[in-house]
Amino acid sequence: MERKRLGVSSLTWVTQPLKDAVARAHELGFPCIDLGLLNGWSEFGPEALAADFHSYADPLRAVLEETGLQTASINAGFGSTSDPVSLLEQTHAVCRAASSFGAAAGVTLPAPPLDWDAEKARGYLQPLYDVFMVHGVPMMLETHYGQWTQHVDKAEQLLDWFPQLQLTLDASHYIIQGLKPPDWEALMSRVGHCHIRPCGEQGWDTVQTDPEASSPVVLDWVGRMLTADYQGLFTLEIIEGFNAVEAEPAALTMRERVLCIDEKGV
Repeated sequence: MERKRLGVSSLTWVTQPLKDAVARAHELGFPCIDLGLLNGWSEFGPEALAADFHSYADPLRAVLEETGLQTASINAGFGSTSDPVSLLEQTHAVCRAASSFGAAAGVTLPAPPLDWDAEKARGYLQPLYDVFMVHGVPMMLETHYGQWTQHVDKAEQLLDWFPQLQLTLDASHYIIQGLKPPDWEALMSRVGHCHIRPCGEQGWDTVQTDPEASSPVVLDWVGRMLTADYQGLFTLEIIEGFNAVEAEPAALTMRERVLCIDEKGV
């Protein structure tokens, strides 16, 4: 893989200020970063941006400009927020942030919970989707265990409802279910961004592992992406403090393995 296509998530340093995560990614030689802006988890999220956009966005944009690090995408999360007005305000804010930071792939949001029925899931997403269309910013939903996108057929249903919707493909959430790349091939034409994570094949408890314990399907999937029509970016999403994995060393190990993949495979 070309080095310029492989970035890292700020969640690798989620306990640190976002500007420090950007600086560290730059120090380690990553060309781009997936910015995790998640309410109640990262330093700040959409709620803070909606309340005081420039106080939060301007310092982060400044360090991005100073380091020359490209924003691959924004990984946004609303947490437990359920008020429709607040959700719309926060959606406008993350769209503004995507434009301000020059997010190449747009914004990733969580898909609706898996136990929601179709009417509730579509009704929740429609106003958010409409905001993205007004801003002209790509809206992506992540393939994620426990959400509608856990199942390929439900992910397809979302894509049918919203013609401009794209996916952030995190194959770890399929690999842990025992699935292989052909099983999610139907989604490939709508993938706008990719998260790479070392994982196992034995359910949720193995969704993030040390690279040495990772399923070979992870690198096989990335190799298949490189031989397909996917032209977007990849970011390593190995989360600090999750499953006892040392996130930064794991990200550096995975980077070397992924960079060794070429169009002929691993």
